[in-house]
Amino acid sequence: MFKESTKIKRIVGYLEDDLLQNNFSGYDPMTITHTPRYRKILLKSDILPAKIWNSLMDYAKRFLSPISIRLINPPILQYTKAIALTASGFSFLYRKTDIIHEKKYYLKMRIQLLDLLSSKRLPDSGLWGHDACYSIKGTRVTPDTPNLVTTVFAMNAYWDWYEATSDQEYLDLFCKLVLKCIEVFPINEHLGRLCISYTPNSLYFVHNANLLFADCLARVNSVSPLVKHKSLIDSLVCYSLTDFQRTGSFPYAGPPTPNDSFDNYHCGYVLRSLL
Repeated sequence: MFKESTKIKRIVGYLEDDLLQNNFSGYDPMTITHTPRYRKILLKSDILPAKIWNSLMDYAKRFLSPISIRLINPPILQYTKAIALTASGFSFLYRKTDIIHEKKYYLKMRIQLLDLLSSKRLPDSGLWGHDACYSIKGTRVTPDTPNLVTTVFAMNAYWDWYEATSDQEYLDLFCKLVLKCIEVFPINEHLGRLCISYTPNSLYFVHNANLLFADCLARVNSVSPLVKHKSLIDSLVCYSLTDFQRTGSFPYAGPPTPNDSFDNYHCGYVLRSLL
């Protein structure tokens, strides 16, 4: 057990050093298709057979090696989702340690990261967008568009620090933001079941976004007797569970906008929300 604990601390220390050295900035493989250099490369795609070309581009997107970074030149940004997950991670480490100077350090990082999160809220909605352009079913989405998954992870950072410190300010903000999501993101109906939209202007029934939000709403229900959204939570969960019965797994998106691709990454979000 001691060896495992020491190994985990060493890994966490390495990750912390890397984050601080890079000022919490990095790459997002899924946004590189919107970089100018990637689009220029696409113009030369007829040089190689389509199958080889697609394999090379897929590799470049999924594994940002130094070569593909130099080739495609994706933006280096402080991604909101990464900042939020780091803030949540520090809250877990804060609760785990009994060493006073470590607790002080994590409290200091809490202030820095939550302030940074707050500065990245969108002015109109007070929620969060993805920090680079991306596409939904071929439609370009810009960073000033609220993104439900990004928003959920940002909200959860406040919830995690509320649980770590019992600071009422974090709880109040979390509840306020979750209820704001109901105003901003359309809730769509399919065969009597509800699913919340990934963005305000896209009709896309994405399971991980739907269940991540249902989990947030359930947290609000658990701490606020005045908020009664149990029937909405039940319907959101029922929608995704019904699609599990249809496919035997959790595809990325369900009817009427099905995307039957599967991956452990998004399925992990789904399972985490259902726990």
